[in-house]
Amino acid sequence: MKRILGWAMVLGCVATGCNSLSGADELAIGPEIDSDGAVGVTTGVGAGGASSAEASVTAATVGATSGAATSGASGSAASSGAGGGPVTEKPWPSGPYGVAEGGTVPEGFSWDGYPEQASSPGKIAIKDYFDPDGKKGIDALLIVTSQFNCGPCYEEAQALEGQVASWKQQGYDIRVLTLIIDDPNDGEANIGAAATWKDMFGLTNVAVAADPGYAFVPGSSVGTPQETVVDPRTMKVVSVIEGYSGAYPELEGIAAKNN
Repeated sequence: MKRILGWAMVLGCVATGCNSLSGADELAIGPEIDSDGAVGVTTGVGAGGASSAEASVTAATVGATSGAATSGASGSAASSGAGGGPVTEKPWPSGPYGVAEGGTVPEGFSWDGYPEQASSPGKIAIKDYFDPDGKKGIDALLIVTSQFNCGPCYEEAQALEGQVASWKQQGYDIRVLTLIIDDPNDGEANIGAAATWKDMFGLTNVAVAADPGYAFVPGSSVGTPQETVVDPRTMKVVSVIEGYSGAYPELEGIAAKNN
């Protein structure tokens, strides 16, 4: 099925079987299936055009380090701490900026949604997950780009609460942010869609946000669910994987390194 939002889109999913992983049937929603069985979401405007994610990255990286008052040769930003005294914060990591593997996530990303443990909507900013010295205790960040009417997306969403609890039992603080790219009626993602997703799967320890701009789609198409692993120490994208297997080796490796 096609949607026009300033660019052409063809919606679909990636089932685990599409990537030669066992335990799931192939699910196809869109009209075109790749040779490996994956159906992609086309977000680009053509081979020579900029994709939605590239446009988002460009917008977010313009002045990505602006708004911070730097002091001294270290270039660190000064802010007021809870006790009223100055607190030195590390500046946002340098680029190249992008959401493909190896890129530094742009500082300016933010969404409307539901943070962890929140019953009311609010803003979720990528800066919330930046933990350069480990003082926030964040060991790793998983960003899941998902959509409605996608079997593998539903399968992963149903498992995430238990997975987060399992990681905590292992001593890892792994944060999970789900970005919803549509609504249940194949319309544009909005706060209502985020609320529906949160309620459908009973998500409390997983943040959920509406992502109509496809912020973490690195190219002109995406297979959902897409799992983006980010190191909170450097905000570097460690891996981008399409499909759900139930295993998170790259994510857990980053968590072990930072723990």
